Amino acid sequence: MIQVPPRRLLLLAAGFILWAGAFLTLYGVNAVGCAFAWPRPLQRGILLTLLALHIAALGYLAWYCWQQRRAHDRMRFVEYVGFGATISALAATLLTFAPSLVLTLCD
Repeated sequence: MIQVPPRRLLLLAAGFILWAGAFLTLYGVNAVGCAFAWPRPLQRGILLTLLALHIAALGYLAWYCWQQRRAHDRMRFVEYVGFGATISALAATLLTFAPSLVLTLCD
């Protein structure tokens, strides 16, 4: 039986932890922008930048899981499932936050 270090198990949840961070950050920044009446192009630009940073972080995590899986002779279950969970979190991020880029921000 193969022992898996506890820190490797974090790969299983890391993608959705990043998704939750994106959720809190984007909607928090949107609320602050509405409360302080930021100009719409500025607010949308900040939201787009934050979304791009979260997508880049999820992309890096997916690449890392894929590289870790390929680094060993056989497919490691934790890296394989971590890769799938990260891809799912990336899809959830795109589906959750894409409408915020085209819909009205504060109305």
